[in-house]
Amino acid sequence: MNELSFSLYDICFYHFVFFHCHYSMFYHIFFHKKTTPLSEVIFSLF
Repeated sequence: MNELSFSLYDICFYHFVFFHCHYSMFYHIFFHKKTTPLSEVIFSLF
């Protein structure tokens, strides 16, 4: 039971990190030419 919960926590944590990095890269590349203060705030939050 303990190992299972640890595995689930591990998967969720790495999934969140991977998703965050991927989304940040995509957002940065897609809106690179449209850099606005709002995007700056969003990046500062994350």
